[in-house]
Parts: sequence; C-alpha cells; structure tokens
Amino acid sequence: MRIEITNNQTESWTLNTADQTLSIGDQGKSSPAYINLETKEKELPLITIHPKEKKTVDLYYTLPEDSKNETEISKVQLSWRVQTADQKIHETTSFERIEVSPNQPHLYPPVANTRSWWNGWNYFGW
Repeated sequence: MRIEITNNQTESWTLNTADQTLSIGDQGKSSPAYINLETKEKELPLITIHPKEKKTVDLYYTLPEDSKNETEISKVQLSWRVQTADQKIHETTSFERIEVSPNQPHLYPPVANTRSWWNGWNYFGW
C-alpha cells in the first residue's frame, strides 16, 4: 500500500507506521510487515513530515494464512493516522477489487493502419 503525505502546514507532522493497519476481509487488522521509504528515517517506526514536504511510504502487509494468493482478496480497508501539530487525524479508506473484461470492444478503428481497405477508402474516408 503506497501512502503519499504532503504537509502544507507550518508545523511538522508525525506518521507512526505501526498505526497504519490493514483489514483484509474479515481477518482482523494487521500492521505492516515491511516499510520502504524514499528517505532514511532515524526514528522508525516514526516518520516526520516537515512543513512543505511530501513523503512517499510503501507499506507491505502479509496475506492471511488461508489465502493462497492475492487474487482471492476482494476488499481491504486501510486505517491510517497522522499526528499534526493540532490533532491526530484518523481515517479509513476502503478498496474493492473489480473485474475488468479484457475483451472490451474498441470504439474506434486502429489509427496506425491507414492503408486503403475498401474501394480505395481508408478509415478517414479518403
């Protein structure tokens, strides 16, 4: 799960990576098993986001023991918390897997093939 945090305030914010929990189906909540950052933090699991700074954090979670692969997961919820100078913000964001058919019909003919294909006319009518 990738989180991007932009601090447009005048005070620093703190993100505790242990507080960023993921719920997979009805398996309960889990904390990240691995964390990847663009910058090195001295005080992990705490990450400081300074004023006018943007940080990207990749959080990796383990699959539930009864899941054979990630395609079996249809819904996850990320509960995230950020400590600002004034308050602790806590929100939950839900993600749901949707199936997309790879055989969608094309609305337009391919533009790359402009050779004549019927009585000297091509796709653009000349």
